[in-house]
Amino acid sequence: MKEKNSIYMNNYNRELFNQYTPYLQLLKAQQKDLSDRLGKKQFSGTHVYMLPFSSCMDEVEDIFDKVREKYGINDINEVKDGIMIFYRDKGFVDEYAKYEICDCFDKNSEIGILYADEDYLGTLEELYGIEESDFDIEILKELQKYSFGCKGYYRGEPWFKPDFSPDTLESFFYFGSLIAVRGDIFAKSYSIYGKLSLYQFIRQAVKICEEIYHVDKVLYTNEDILRSRELPGYEKKNFEIDCEQPLISIIIPSKDNSVILKKCISSLIELTSYAHYEIVIVDNGSSKEEKMCIESFVEQIRYIGSKSNLSRIEYLYDKMPFNFSKMCNIGAEASLGEYLLFLNDDIEIIDSKWLKYMLYYAAKRHTGAVGAKLYYPKAEESEYKIQHAGITNMAIGSAHKLGGRVDKGNLYHGHNMVNYNMLAVTGACLLVNKEKYYSVGGFDEKLAVAYNDVDLCFKLYEKGFYNVQVNLAVLVHHESLSRGSDVSTEKEKRLNNEKEILYKKHPKLYKKDPFYNINLVQNKKDIDYNVNYEFAYDKKATVTIENSHAKEKIEKAYLKYKKQNEKGSLNIFDKLENRFTGVNLLMFNVDKVSYEMDDIIIDGWYVLQKHDNAQISRDMLIYSTDEKSDIMTLYSANMYPCLREDVDNLFKEDSSTTNTRLAGIHMIIDKNQFEKGLYALGIRSKINGKEYISFVKDIKVKID
Repeated sequence: MKEKNSIYMNNYNRELFNQYTPYLQLLKAQQKDLSDRLGKKQFSGTHVYMLPFSSCMDEVEDIFDKVREKYGINDINEVKDGIMIFYRDKGFVDEYAKYEICDCFDKNSEIGILYADEDYLGTLEELYGIEESDFDIEILKELQKYSFGCKGYYRGEPWFKPDFSPDTLESFFYFGSLIAVRGDIFAKSYSIYGKLSLYQFIRQAVKICEEIYHVDKVLYTNEDILRSRELPGYEKKNFEIDCEQPLISIIIPSKDNSVILKKCISSLIELTSYAHYEIVIVDNGSSKEEKMCIESFVEQIRYIGSKSNLSRIEYLYDKMPFNFSKMCNIGAEASLGEYLLFLNDDIEIIDSKWLKYMLYYAAKRHTGAVGAKLYYPKAEESEYKIQHAGITNMAIGSAHKLGGRVDKGNLYHGHNMVNYNMLAVTGACLLVNKEKYYSVGGFDEKLAVAYNDVDLCFKLYEKGFYNVQVNLAVLVHHESLSRGSDVSTEKEKRLNNEKEILYKKHPKLYKKDPFYNINLVQNKKDIDYNVNYEFAYDKKATVTIENSHAKEKIEKAYLKYKKQNEKGSLNIFDKLENRFTGVNLLMFNVDKVSYEMDDIIIDGWYVLQKHDNAQISRDMLIYSTDEKSDIMTLYSANMYPCLREDVDNLFKEDSSTTNTRLAGIHMIIDKNQFEKGLYALGIRSKINGKEYISFVKDIKVKID
């Protein structure tokens, strides 16, 4: 029995370590791929020159001079047929990096410059919040080969970068610590820009490249975790416009929100320092009283505007069903400006330079849509939380990143600080050149409520423009004050329908975002930038129909449960109250049931009290009942361990209930495997040959 228990604990500890360190699991898979592909491959005779640098501000001429003698280079033209690999000297280049880089250049002769992802060395506590002493030495030994011989240090904090992003590169040197330049590109650029810093040199060299390539693999490791907080080459820049100030038409859709609208426009006029703009209000049917109130306010603004930067204000009233896209298009048609700024009526201006910052980017030839950083309103003396810092296009659909995070410090390599290229930005505050706007057909009126801004950005990207998230332009968004939230069955159906329209229009962007690395989370909502490593619980569960014998057994347990506990399954409060009653409590708690396209996602936890939970096996019971509480259909689905630190903390004082860190439930079930109807949930667990059944109270899964 002791030997069997030891096997259980070894498996439990290994799975626990893996779930604490998803990046290390991803890294092992990457290294295997590199070894399998490149370990025995023969490369051409292309000469590779390794050029160490200490900072991206080092002068390229100095970097090159240090290796001339080593490689016997007398004339710069001698390197034309080679590959120049710049690497930061305080760190470690992956053993397969040179081969992977050569392989990329061999496969695509148009690549001029290439850069790769990177990570950082640190202790397990620094990187993953765990201690070495908590885990078996055999588990840790396996990872030493990924630590470059640095005892007690491990790789972590991966910096998964976007594909080529010219405006991000202008903000800081995101190419980072490992960059390869094709020899002829280097030679041509060196003759002109050799005395520039590496950062400025690369910014010039990209202009003559046919293709700048991003290797979405980690090929370099920084020696210090503290470097992950740095933004190489970042400095505050001058964002003054290089031309006469063009007219910007600020288009504000609004209905029955005079108080909110007034606050928006008043803050705009009082604080905006940009000197040449007009306002076009588009109203789709305010009440008579609200209409009169807005008209009166507009007249006041016309007078005030004559003494401010406002050149014109127009109020367009046309009673019609709400259609954000149509209202924006109506406003665009009535505008006189060279640039169009679409602004929600629940936006509040808090910074004078916001419009200057946005126009700086919108005026660039290569730029499409430009967005601002939006905050949620804050309570007194609290810190602002981010509502929008750009939109990424994950596998599950578009999502605002960093939403709900306090805007403090450096969040994932400056995504809250510096200006980034993003695939999309929100229409709550979106600036675009009018000519570019009409070149892609403006807003699609088939997308009346949702995804219209994403669609516009997709169209601009597909036409060759880069969309920009300007984090220096900061506004407050009193989100959904205008039309309420989107939570209802009808609205959910409409949302899914518009989502389907979006991806039918842009099939090449389905589950793809060149500005969001494939190694970042794709299949679940994630406000941060976490590793996309799939554990067993991240995959769709296997569902089976239970046989009549199992059904009869479960049905008896269910009827007994109904009679003995009319309150239903024990919830968290029952559990805390009855923790030490001396009985085996079955702790099955469902935190939420969510629906994503064809998938049902169940999140919660299960603990068998007064047992070693490392030894139990579990599966989910999904069943429908008739009016007499007889089970009509019974399915079971396989379950896998899922890390839940919060659950483990609940049982810290109960020494008889152990190994509960992997008690979490995260299940993805394909609803197409079920008949339509309502289903209840249960858990069947087994330990030492004994079976336990638990049911959850008041949670139903709807299949339609």
